[in-house]
Amino acid sequence: MSTALTIGGWFAQGFIQALLDKASDSAVQQLAKRGGLQDDLRKLQTILYTTSVMVDTADMRYEKNPNLRKLMKQLKDAAYDAEDLLDELECQALKQKIQNGGEQASDLFSLAFNTSGYDAGTKLREIQGNLSEITANMKYTMELLNLHDPGRRSNMKLPCRETSSFLTETRVYGRDRELEKVVELLSTSVEKSEPDINNLCVLPLLGIGGIGKTTLAQFVYNDATVRKHFQLKIWVCVSDSFDVKRLTKEIIESVTNEKQSDLMNLDTLQVILKVKIASKRFLLVLDDVWSVDTHGLDEWQKLCAPLRFGAQGSMVMVTTRDLRIASIVGTMKEILLDGLEDDDYWELFKKCAFGSLNPEEHPELEAIGRKIAGKLKGSPLAAKTIGSLLRSNANKGYWRTTMESEVWELPQDENGVLSVLRLSYRYLPGHLKQCFTFCSLFPKAHEFYQDQLIQIWMAEGYITPEENKTVEDVGRSYVCELVNRSFFQASADGDYYVMHDLVHDLAQYISVEECYRISDGKSKRIRSMIRHLSAELTDGTKLMEFSGYEKLRTLMINCNRSRFLCWPRVESCLLPRDMLKRLRSIHVLVLQNCGLPELPETIGDLIHLRYLDVSYNAGIQRLPDALFGLYNLQALLLWDCQLQRLPKGMSNLINLRHLSASYEIVSEIYEVGKLTSLQELSAFRVLKDHGHRLAELKGLTQLHGTLRITNLENVESREEAAKAKLSNKEYIDALELEWASDDDGSSSDDNETPVEEGEILEGLQPHHALKCLRITGYHSARSPGWLKAQVLSNLESVILENCRTWEDLSCIGQLPNLKVLHIMGMPSVKKIGHELFGPQGRCFLRLEEVVLRDMPALEEWSWIEGRMLFPSLRKLEVRKCPELLILPLLPPPLTELELRQVGLAQLSGSREGINGSGRTSVNPSDAEEELLSYHLPHINSIKISECGELLWLPVKRLKDLTSLEDLSILGCPKLMSTRRDEDIIDPLLPPSIKQLELTDCGNLGKSLPGCLHNLTSLTQLLIRDCPCVVSLPVEALLRLEQLEILTVMHCIELISIEGLGVLKSLQGLRISGCPKLLVNEAGDEQGEGLSLVDLEIDDTALLKLSPLRNTLPSIRNLTISSSPQAVMFDGEEQELLRSFTDLKLLEFFSCKNLRSLPTELHALPSLQDLHVYYCPQIQSLPEMGLPTSLKNLQFDCCHPTLTEQLEKHLVKMKISGRFNGDY
Repeated sequence: MSTALTIGGWFAQGFIQALLDKASDSAVQQLAKRGGLQDDLRKLQTILYTTSVMVDTADMRYEKNPNLRKLMKQLKDAAYDAEDLLDELECQALKQKIQNGGEQASDLFSLAFNTSGYDAGTKLREIQGNLSEITANMKYTMELLNLHDPGRRSNMKLPCRETSSFLTETRVYGRDRELEKVVELLSTSVEKSEPDINNLCVLPLLGIGGIGKTTLAQFVYNDATVRKHFQLKIWVCVSDSFDVKRLTKEIIESVTNEKQSDLMNLDTLQVILKVKIASKRFLLVLDDVWSVDTHGLDEWQKLCAPLRFGAQGSMVMVTTRDLRIASIVGTMKEILLDGLEDDDYWELFKKCAFGSLNPEEHPELEAIGRKIAGKLKGSPLAAKTIGSLLRSNANKGYWRTTMESEVWELPQDENGVLSVLRLSYRYLPGHLKQCFTFCSLFPKAHEFYQDQLIQIWMAEGYITPEENKTVEDVGRSYVCELVNRSFFQASADGDYYVMHDLVHDLAQYISVEECYRISDGKSKRIRSMIRHLSAELTDGTKLMEFSGYEKLRTLMINCNRSRFLCWPRVESCLLPRDMLKRLRSIHVLVLQNCGLPELPETIGDLIHLRYLDVSYNAGIQRLPDALFGLYNLQALLLWDCQLQRLPKGMSNLINLRHLSASYEIVSEIYEVGKLTSLQELSAFRVLKDHGHRLAELKGLTQLHGTLRITNLENVESREEAAKAKLSNKEYIDALELEWASDDDGSSSDDNETPVEEGEILEGLQPHHALKCLRITGYHSARSPGWLKAQVLSNLESVILENCRTWEDLSCIGQLPNLKVLHIMGMPSVKKIGHELFGPQGRCFLRLEEVVLRDMPALEEWSWIEGRMLFPSLRKLEVRKCPELLILPLLPPPLTELELRQVGLAQLSGSREGINGSGRTSVNPSDAEEELLSYHLPHINSIKISECGELLWLPVKRLKDLTSLEDLSILGCPKLMSTRRDEDIIDPLLPPSIKQLELTDCGNLGKSLPGCLHNLTSLTQLLIRDCPCVVSLPVEALLRLEQLEILTVMHCIELISIEGLGVLKSLQGLRISGCPKLLVNEAGDEQGEGLSLVDLEIDDTALLKLSPLRNTLPSIRNLTISSSPQAVMFDGEEQELLRSFTDLKLLEFFSCKNLRSLPTELHALPSLQDLHVYYCPQIQSLPEMGLPTSLKNLQFDCCHPTLTEQLEKHLVKMKISGRFNGDY
């Protein structure tokens, strides 16, 4: 556990160690020597060593002492001053190195370095004096503290939390599901545990502090089923000390109710424990486990050794905040406790806040209470802490003040939610403490993207370099550790991290003296000692003045990266004119969407700057030359600026590691080869000009991720290509090589270019660790010699695109780790032969995805009998291969199959294989039998489209595809044309299908609607161009209980849709192009069960159909498209229009004959959105106008007169304030 002293989130040891590293830097030492400052620098190092020892002594046990805290604040200021000075020295060394072509200068330091009228020596000595005085005062203060309390250092520990098995609550709120699950796991442990008695079952309960882990464990422990199931139950509170001997002793005492001697050694204790639990089924709860000591798994195994002698089915349940601990000790998947659901949480909060009061009798307090509860994110402990504050004072004003306050601003006691969470903070290593508290600068619910956050931490100096690791890799380990300790939570897709609101409150609570955030645009007083400031500003708010700009290390404006928040673009500059001049100590500067017209030349004065983000400032069209004197700059972000190019001075930024900008900007950096610290280069465009040739890539050995090289047609020889030294780029995961070509796919010289490009590609051999390779626009028939297993054995993805003369693909046949293979736009490939698969009997063992697209000459896909083709294949996509008549047998793991514009006659392969001597075909009569050998238990999606020659599908076998969820067959007019009707009608489809589309599918359409009756999971159904469909009867649709969207189009023989009334879940319906559909106004009322929300039709007469008429009041969105009608909702149909009482959106689309909008349009009481597109005959608005409820108008390609009227009406809506473009 770290007991390092932190003041307001500032971690002293780490900061001072970083200063020592700077002072020891060889370039700084040499520069100081030239300036005659070596003695002063040596004295500074000495005092820093002394200060480091003193700070290490002054640990957290003294943090509340006001005198020591005051001294620590003075130390912080002096340390920051020292950092600035050492930074200036470091920057001067870099400047001299660059100006002298990489060599250190020998000119006098005193002439080159002078700041604010006095020299660096004076500043060095001033800082030494301050540090010496502060250290001496700290030493004296601690001596007095130790003299006053001599036992303090040896006896004082952080307060330990103790728990017991006794229930402290009468009920567990909102955890019924988890309680039931845990009890079931424990009580069925005999059946579920391994027969080997040594496999002790361990179930972790995981969650942040205060989330209810201990309470849940207590209810499990006292559950009647659990009491009956276990012969022994033991409860031990572990807390911060994972001492195997202590824990063993406490387990024995719990079993025997007898005190054990402290003098017994571990072996004696374990022997006793073994005897006491032997052959007994026990439950052991280890509550509040913070660590498993430095030896990790070894200590845990040592504790478990005697426990394994319990009876089979014995269980250990561990509660912890640390995912790492859960993974070490758990033999079962951890139970993760999140915040309570809203309704459950309100019941708990109501009990804590109102006590005996009835909330319904205090409606104002209840309303405020619900808002407060919503801020606490389901934390039970927060409900108790905040609820108890409110319970003591039922004054409405007090409750409202509490609601408007942040949790960290409220009074806290030692058992409060922040006090409990702060224990987690105290157990953090020192380097993680400052990383965590820095996150208070971001708003709640902020999406932390790992790379961005790490780059900022680096700029602040929070990441300590480790040997054989990049700083970014060390930072990733920091993020992982914060996730493990529940300070961060990963998003569902793993793209970003979030912080629980209460954990964020903790960060704000700790960093209040170091960090400040303006989140609501209000101008609040900012403390002068603040070093890190963030603000969210708009055109209506400006950054306020405060006296501490000169001391700021961080300034972040509008730094809010969220996929769902879209900030309005700021037009006027939000920053004070001279503000940049005052940011003398700034390390991180984020000025997103600040309305900056330009980046001023004064940016060059910010010599400490390491992270600069000016994204989303459209006014910035160029970067000042002064920017390129910022030699410490590590990250530069320029998204969505209007830059045309980057100046040539970019190459001076020799410490730049990360550059984020558009492809066009990044790809044309002049002399990018000088930026040897770059970790990523998204694109490099090859030109024949100096500074843009491939040789620039030679020294960029630190590049990570993806490297895209374009315009390789400008490379003139293999020797020039080899100068890029791609083979030494060991950290590149993905390489993209692109040649530009003419629209017809040919290069400028059809006779010479193929030979040259073949040679050039040979010279671009990548590092053997490469995982992904993409080659685009390559024009040569030959494969590169290095594209083979012996060189690129780690390749996982190969994409070949528009390589129009490449013929032979055998080079990729034996890549052992290949998972993805895309071959697209390769018209010269006529055959995928068995030689592709090599001499072994198995090939492409790991291949999961194959895409063949736009290969017009591909005629043959051959294979050999007995070969195991693609045993891991998950996805097969074949498009625009009109000459390909047959596929191999589909492998069992397949989950997605898509065929489009393929010349297949049947979906089957040859059992005998194709050996290259000729093509083997399968008769449709034999194919059904052959498909019996198909076993596709995992197939999820089948899409077959525009296969005009496809004659046959194994429809009777489809029912066996029990994982199939998406089936789409369209544009196959000859399908099943050779089969008898009895072989087609009513095939059984698997009930797993959720989406079904049948369009122009030949005789397969005869199976409709009978094939639908088994589809109990179907949610979306599209039937189109199926002339065999005559009706949709009740019996065919009765079991479609989950159907939500139904589309029926161009079914010219359809005369009845009477079955729609049974579709209870139907929300969206589209019917068009069905001219024979009868208008049966007097028919049975079959639509009573419908509650449609979205309806699209091509004739308003359809609204008279009995299945639809009764559902009109529930419809919110109505679209009338491609209607031949000249008049709508006229005469008796006016009553139909009035039935749309809840209609929000009405759209007329491509109604070419429609002469007027409905007369009664104004009578729609709820209409908010009106769209009129491509209706050229409508010349005016209805006489009675439009509904007053309207909030949005959209129109296009209408008659000029109507367009003018709509524009005027839109202006009136905006003036009145009714317009809302969101609708």
